[in-house]
Amino acid sequence: MAPHPAVAQHDLPRHWPRHVHSAVLHVISLARYVLAEVRGWAANSLNTRLRPAQMTAFLRRTIRHVRAKPKYLVSDKGPQFWCEAFKECCRRRGIRLRFGAVGKHGSIAVIERFIRSMKEEYLRRILLPLREGQLRRELDLYLTWYNKHRPHTALGGATPNERFFGKQPANRAPRWEPRSRWPRASPCASPQTLIKGTPGARLELAVTFEAGRKHLPVVTLRRVA
Repeated sequence: MAPHPAVAQHDLPRHWPRHVHSAVLHVISLARYVLAEVRGWAANSLNTRLRPAQMTAFLRRTIRHVRAKPKYLVSDKGPQFWCEAFKECCRRRGIRLRFGAVGKHGSIAVIERFIRSMKEEYLRRILLPLREGQLRRELDLYLTWYNKHRPHTALGGATPNERFFGKQPANRAPRWEPRSRWPRASPCASPQTLIKGTPGARLELAVTFEAGRKHLPVVTLRRVA
């Protein structure tokens, strides 16, 4: 994104635009599925917060996108949530608001964990584009990878897609056993699964990358002849 036209070139470091983001997670049955794209807005001040009108527009867009509305909405008490405009927007749609404890880390733990993952796994590993459209493209790639390929310990090793859509997690399927003398009835590491085929399978580790992004790996095991 280009700097504000009123900012002189020598003042650029102090006024360089940043992006503020918001996300919506579906946590029914702990799915941790990211329903809405991470939305970015440009801001020329380091103290800028999302405005209530931006947040209400984001909520309306999310409801249209998923064709459903939440029964509850859990957030912190930032001014974009703790205001009459946002509360009225939720009241009109029958959405009950719940707020985390002020200043208490972990009160909205699931969304906090997602934001931390997005920062540490992705945003701190790339050079962020300055144009909003390019940045949103990068964030969309992360969300696709996060939902489809990233296993979660809290989900028993399942991905958000597998839990959200009720699919059998890949780590619950019958497994290849590379040890030829391994007793078929002997338990394996958790989760316990049956052996597929005959023990002694030769395997290879295949690593691909979401849209060619090296920081978004997709790791699979394949049997080889």
